[in-house]
Amino acid sequence: MTRIAVIGDYKSPKYKDLLTLVRSLQPDEYVVDMSRHCKDKTSNWKKEVDARYKDIDSAHLVVVAADWNDHLDAKVDLHQAQHLNKELMLESNGQIIPFKQNAYVG
Repeated sequence: MTRIAVIGDYKSPKYKDLLTLVRSLQPDEYVVDMSRHCKDKTSNWKKEVDARYKDIDSAHLVVVAADWNDHLDAKVDLHQAQHLNKELMLESNGQIIPFKQNAYVG
């Protein structure tokens, strides 16, 4: 079974919609809900990031929300996925398309 990590604005209802989309397009695969690592303002941000990094590391594929560039956590996680040379896909208008591997995230 393929593990698919989904990166986006983890606190947004749009993120839940993206999870639903990915699950509907890949019903036989395990879709990782990364928002479970984002608790609240009193949480330890470093522990949350480390937990998301573990999910990204164990994923075979990473799907990124179209608005990833607007959210710090998404940028951080996308950078890690690129660092690990994960296969990346981008959600765009309800479709999942290849993400430009050479897109700069910094």
